[in-house]
Amino acid sequence: MASLYGSTYLNLSKDTPQFELKGKVLLDFLPYEVGKGNPFADPGSFHYERTFWVHKGIGPDGRAYCCPREMSRGRLPCPICEKRQELRDDPNADEKLIDALKPKRRQLFKIIDTNNRSKGVQVWDFSYHMFGELLVEYLTDENNAEKLKDWCEFEGGMSLRLGTKEKKFNGRPYYEVTRIEFEDRRRDYDPNKMLTEGPCLDDCFRVLPYDDLKKVFLQTSEDAEGNKTKFKETDVKAIRDMTDKELHKFIIMNDIDLPQDESDYDTTEDLAEAVIEVVKESLSGDNADKKPKNSKEPEESAKIEEGSEVKWTNDDGDDVTGTVTEIKGKKATVEDTDGNEETVLLKDLALTEVEPKESAKIEEGSEVKWIDEDDDEHEGSIEKIKGKIAMVKEGKKTYEIKLSELELNE
Repeated sequence: MASLYGSTYLNLSKDTPQFELKGKVLLDFLPYEVGKGNPFADPGSFHYERTFWVHKGIGPDGRAYCCPREMSRGRLPCPICEKRQELRDDPNADEKLIDALKPKRRQLFKIIDTNNRSKGVQVWDFSYHMFGELLVEYLTDENNAEKLKDWCEFEGGMSLRLGTKEKKFNGRPYYEVTRIEFEDRRRDYDPNKMLTEGPCLDDCFRVLPYDDLKKVFLQTSEDAEGNKTKFKETDVKAIRDMTDKELHKFIIMNDIDLPQDESDYDTTEDLAEAVIEVVKESLSGDNADKKPKNSKEPEESAKIEEGSEVKWTNDDGDDVTGTVTEIKGKKATVEDTDGNEETVLLKDLALTEVEPKESAKIEEGSEVKWIDEDDDEHEGSIEKIKGKIAMVKEGKKTYEIKLSELELNE
């Protein structure tokens, strides 16, 4: 079965529609015939959801991967869980890193959006803590037991009206379910037809073999001759953008031996440069037989992306500055300072030295908000800024957050 949209943990065919929550909705949840692996239902029975677990923020791209240990109920080993246990046994380990490596609980559902029935049966992948936990509270409430016992059936059953709360991070909206209302369904469904629509939810997961997941987790790869290389050229730029937490994790995961203790470096930037030196030295050794002795490393060029401040020369020969609003292939749509849009080849654009507008407004004392790895929103006040990292105080806790991940709390 082909992977959907390059997902690293779901395995769905390209013609399987996926539901995306975008505000208040009225949904009909359909039972599915349970296959193998459902932790809360026996094979052959009918159930309304499939619980699964993923590790988030894994590898150089920070992707999510199914946890083999949780998915197999402890029968299969997981390199990420093993490392987490190793850290838990270390009294000096970083508690934040231990928590970041914890598998996160999610759920799959088969639903019909009553306001968009033309899409048929859709698969909904969503965080347990942003919907499922609330649903369980309703279903296990003694006052609702009799009324809701047959809520998820093909015939009869009930529709769920979901009240949501919109949140934003870096301009990207997302929704959390805050209220559930159960209503009598307006129509029944033919079980013979519905059972054949959409996949069995137990067959929708990509669980990587132990060695493959370990390779992604430790960020190792193989060169053209099949030799394992610990680092990649792209690690150098990635390290400079890491928070103190991410940098600490990178050091532990790659067993980096620094010339002095981490605590001896005054700033995160100083620590990052020390790590980069170790990485470059390793890369130099890996590539010693592949490069001419006098060859030089090409200088890193900044990448133009949506939101970049750029300059170019228009058809009249005038120098213009503006912002990239969209990139398609080799062309970009740019908006100049007067609000006029123009399509320009990427090769004709050059980055300006103007800082992103939002970053320029954030300073010490600013009230900000951000989202953590569990999709939970936080609010706090910036106490100090070190380079691209802000020390943000929320209540009695202080966090180190990238400036690019913060949004002003207006």
